[in-house]
Amino acid sequence: MSLLADLLAKLNQREGAGDIPPGLRRIVQQDAQKKTMRKRIISLSVLMLAVILLGIGLLYGVKSYINAPVRTIAQTPVVSPSAPPIPPRADAVPQETLKQVQKDRGTTPEVAPAPPKAAPAPDKGGTPAQKDGEGSQIGGLRQTIRSMVQPSDRRTERDLALYTAKTHEARRDYPQALADYQRALELDPKNYVIMNNVAGTLLRMGRPGDATSFAAKALSMKADYVPAMINLGAAYAQTGNSADAERYLTRAAALDPANRPVLINLALLYEKAGESDRAVTYYTRLADFRDAQGMLGLARIAERQGRRADAVRLYREILSLEGTDAASQRIAADRLNALGQ
Repeated sequence: MSLLADLLAKLNQREGAGDIPPGLRRIVQQDAQKKTMRKRIISLSVLMLAVILLGIGLLYGVKSYINAPVRTIAQTPVVSPSAPPIPPRADAVPQETLKQVQKDRGTTPEVAPAPPKAAPAPDKGGTPAQKDGEGSQIGGLRQTIRSMVQPSDRRTERDLALYTAKTHEARRDYPQALADYQRALELDPKNYVIMNNVAGTLLRMGRPGDATSFAAKALSMKADYVPAMINLGAAYAQTGNSADAERYLTRAAALDPANRPVLINLALLYEKAGESDRAVTYYTRLADFRDAQGMLGLARIAERQGRRADAVRLYREILSLEGTDAASQRIAADRLNALGQ
């Protein structure tokens, strides 16, 4: 019996130890390792994809920053380019305000002193060849910079030059106004309005010969531009060329019969030439608009013709006219005193 019990005990031990076959254990272990490896591969793949996406985002951001356009500081709004106003004189129209400068009109200029000549730059030494080389390098650098400037930046710079020109013009600083207009024309060389502004400023500075070329060039670009006709006519009148002055001014009057500077310039031209009847025609048109300059012209001609009562009436009407400039009122008061009124 003891021998049989020992055999049964050994058999039970062998069956207990073989609950999980060795092959099955190996398969389970290999499957667990494969799952672990798969998880690691997936984790690494996700990490690499995130790094790649981050790199692409950084590259795009840097490229956008490099290619971003340069922004300029906003400038003060610029007044639209136009012909300069007529300065206040006894025989011309009073100067218009800066807002009125925006209208396309010509001028009867006031003589102003010529701009001072710039002092020569001090000699810094060096041979002529060195100086020529430096000059060519600077010139080439300027051309390179200008070629890199965006069109919008050039327009902004042009408009700023026009604004400062109008400001100097309103202060009667004509040399500086001329420099600003020329700078604007350099930035926009085909702008006939700026050309005419240069012509008007030159007329105010007593340089009708130079003004003629700019006004004529403006007309060559726009044949029906009335302000350029006025400036060209005024320039010819100042140089004593009455025939050409009359030709351009009458042409402007045909295109714009109610244009105040045209009427004044034609009236002054005929009055100076002694053609009183033709001068009266244009002065009367101005007087119909309650214009003090037209009334002054009619009063002057009435005095010369011995029509004292008509002259007195016109001078008194000027003094009672609302909005009359101080210069015209002063002239009317002085003439009334001279006539004993």
